[in-house]
Order: sequence, then structure tokens, then C-alpha cells
Amino acid sequence: MKLIQYLRVTKRFYIIGYLPYRDNFQSAVDFAKVQWVKFPSYKKNWVADPFLFSIFDNTIEILVEEMCEDEGKGRLSKLCIDKKSGKLLDKKVILDLPSHLSFPIFLKENGKTYVYPENSGGGALRIYEYDYSTDKLVNPQVIIDEPLVDTIIHKIDGTYYAFGVVDDGVSHESTKILKVYSSKALTGKYTQIQTIKDDKKWERGAGRIIERNGRIYRPAQSCEIRYGYHLVFFEMVFDGKEFKEKYVGKIMPGKEYPLSIHTYNELDGYVIIDSLGYFYGRFSQFLINTKSIIQKCLKLIRP
Repeated sequence: MKLIQYLRVTKRFYIIGYLPYRDNFQSAVDFAKVQWVKFPSYKKNWVADPFLFSIFDNTIEILVEEMCEDEGKGRLSKLCIDKKSGKLLDKKVILDLPSHLSFPIFLKENGKTYVYPENSGGGALRIYEYDYSTDKLVNPQVIIDEPLVDTIIHKIDGTYYAFGVVDDGVSHESTKILKVYSSKALTGKYTQIQTIKDDKKWERGAGRIIERNGRIYRPAQSCEIRYGYHLVFFEMVFDGKEFKEKYVGKIMPGKEYPLSIHTYNELDGYVIIDSLGYFYGRFSQFLINTKSIIQKCLKLIRP
């Protein structure tokens, strides 16, 4: 096993990072200022789909998907991070099921916190209560009896609207179609009221609704080139009966982790994202370091 780890050239993994918020969310991510979270076990596990949960003077709490490669599925965890250094201080598993879990999006209402994660493998969208005494998700209720992914719920004038897609995980062709549902209660049954079709595969959700000056914007992920390649933002224009989408901008991956950026969330002056990059095995890192040394030597001997 150690030999395999040594010889492994590269491995893909997600990493999460945060930075102070800028007023223009379409250009909010300055990668030079991102504090990447130092998660200690990227060789076996990695974290993605981050949602800022609480921000304190010295620490940040984040809900994430924790991918367990040995099990081939994700679970939901709460991370406690040192705000200054990005060092992981504590991790608690808040929900683990036989099927894959991700996208731990939440809403707070009437003194309670509700989390409705992606669990399409479970066949339906369920909403849970967050039990602060145990740091566990409890009392699951089915609210949409469809295997939706990365669903976002937003309240407008006393009605809750849910935006979700079905994704086959292969061609991502169905991410051209956004389904819209409504309910009079957050935990009630939702009824589909609308379908929005696009000619691009970029309707899958990427984070919570953003509110600006009386307007609402929905982050989404473009799957045109590959799954979750980059972020797009839509203004959701509502006439009281139907929603129309207006594309307003995008955020592309940075150079350090160039394969993907597919989650964007804000809270109390901070932005959090995730990105996909490469973990280099020891042999690969040796080659990279050797190349760097040779390049430096060549610069010294060249006239």
C-alpha cells in the first residue's frame, strides 16, 4: 500500500476555502486571498459543498460533505476552523446513511435550524432538524418525493419555493431542466409549479439564494465541459406566478485548483467556496521538485 501511495502520480480531490466578502458577488472570489482549509486526511477523505454555519471572533463553523473514499460515499460533517489559519480544530459527523449525502444546505426558522441535504440515492428530498445538544440531524421528513440534487429553498411572501434538478451523474443532460416547487410550510409537502428549460447544462444548484437590493440571485454550477466546472449566477425574476432566469455572471476556477469551482455561499461578511484540484503522490512530488531545482540551476548557468 505504501508503495502504491509513493508511485501514485496524482489524485483528484476537493478543497474548501473562505475569504472576506466583496460587495459584487460576481467578482467576489480573489483566489490570492482565499484561506484554504487544512483538512488533515486528503489522502483518504476530502470535503466539499461547504455552507457557512456560524462565525465567531476566532472560529468558523462549516457544514460540509465529507467524502469517504474507502466507503465510496459522502456523509455530512460540521467542521470548526481557526478563522486566522484555516486549521481544522474539530470535526463532528452530523449524518451518515447507507447512501451518499452531500450539499448540507440549511434554513433557520422559529428558533430551529433545518437541514435538507442532497440524498438522491435515498429516492427523495428530506428535511431534518439540527439538534444542537448532540450535533446530529434528527426527525427526517420527506418534502419532495423525487431524487433531486442540490435543491435550494427560498421564502417569498409567505410561500416557500424549491429549485432542484435531477442529474443522471453521467451525461448531466438533465441539468438543463430546473424544476420549481412551492409549499406554504417549510416542512410541508411541495408541489411542482413550473419547469425552466435551458439549452445549457447549468441549472444544478451551487449554494443558497443571494439577496441584493430587493432582488434574488441563484448560484448554479455549469456542467457543460464537465461536472461542476464553474459557477454561474442567475437573477430569479418572479411575477407572482412564475420565475424567469436572467444570467448575470460567472466565476471560473483558479490556477491552484483548476478543475472545478462548484459551490458558493455567504454569511456575515465571508464567502466560502470549494475547488477541485490534484493531490500529488510522493513520486510525483519528487518529480515536480526535481524539475524546479533543474530550472533554477539552468537559470544560474545561462549567460
